[in-house]
Amino acid sequence: GFFAWWVGQPLVAVALAQPDPELINPGGQSFAATVQASPASLLVPGSARLLYDAGAGTVSAPLVDLGNGNFRVSFPALPCGTEVSWYIAADSTNGVTWKYPPEGASLPLRSVVAYGVGVAAELDMETIAGWSVGEVGDNATSGQWVRGNPNGTAAQPEDDHSPVGSFCWFTGQAIANGSIGMADVDGGTTTLKTATYDLTGFQDPVISYWRWYSNNQGVVDDTFVVEITNGSGWQVVETVGPTGVQAGGGWYYHEFHLSDFFSPGPGIQLRFKASDLGQGSIVEAAIAEFRISDVDCYAPSV
Repeated sequence: GFFAWWVGQPLVAVALAQPDPELINPGGQSFAATVQASPASLLVPGSARLLYDAGAGTVSAPLVDLGNGNFRVSFPALPCGTEVSWYIAADSTNGVTWKYPPEGASLPLRSVVAYGVGVAAELDMETIAGWSVGEVGDNATSGQWVRGNPNGTAAQPEDDHSPVGSFCWFTGQAIANGSIGMADVDGGTTTLKTATYDLTGFQDPVISYWRWYSNNQGVVDDTFVVEITNGSGWQVVETVGPTGVQAGGGWYYHEFHLSDFFSPGPGIQLRFKASDLGQGSIVEAAIAEFRISDVDCYAPSV
């Protein structure tokens, strides 16, 4: 790919004037931001903007200019329980777009639309936490799920996704600097299962995780399948591959509402199935940062 780098101090400094918010009020909410250019003439007038995606594609909205480099970031009313990915940006007169966070759309802020959030499980994979590997029918001859610090290849991550620690679940540990096909999934299926969670009394649980899946080295004919149960049968949450950007390696975030499949209750469990079922191919998968949260959608009484 092509990369362009700016060396030196940014011409336009874009920042939030407060800690990154975890929550956005369902009725709409504003946050303070600063957009500083020196000299001020370097900032393209009217270019300071909010870019957010609440599930229906990216929306751009101008920031309100309060003067002296101070701005207001305003979100409209949004459905409670929605996760919003967002960042703010502004343009300099030399044609460069400056952002907060600096990565913009590739690593945006993530906030939940709710009055509050409760967490039932939040795992960085540094402990087993009741998860297990294997079930009846598993027959992979190599690349079974393991937990640890992966040795990276062109198909397998070198680092986990968590900001704390270095462990994740992944399919087969190769030796350092080993070949791409060493310890990948071969000859069948390997299954990773979460602990069983009791979500009785929760309002609208949201389950999320970061996943890695690679099936684009050589033959491309396999998939990565995520399923969920409440103890009375499994339902497919998502199928990744055999083709597509997210089947070519890299960490990708996924979340869903439990209510799309079951009512909150006992016996909630997920499983992640990586397979090499067709022709022999290079298959690698990984899971990091698993979370079950519950949003509070009841407006507080005054």
